[in-house]
Amino acid sequence: MRIKKILGILFLIVAVYFLILSPYGLVKIVQLKLNIWRVQEEIKILQAKEAVLERETKLLENDPEYIKKAAREKFGIE
Repeated sequence: MRIKKILGILFLIVAVYFLILSPYGLVKIVQLKLNIWRVQEEIKILQAKEAVLERETKLLENDPEYIKKAAREKFGIE
């Protein structure tokens, strides 16, 4: 009976280790999910920056007034 208790406790310890601390455990899963969330947020920020740059590129290619304004701002001309 005592050996069954000891084996049961050992089994629980091993099971808890694998469920929580192993490379495939809950801690690792939570870390990976946080990493995925951070990367997704970074992607959103970069996509917003890309949209701004694309808009500015189109203006610089097609709008003479915007080109003049941008040149004045860049070179400090009034």
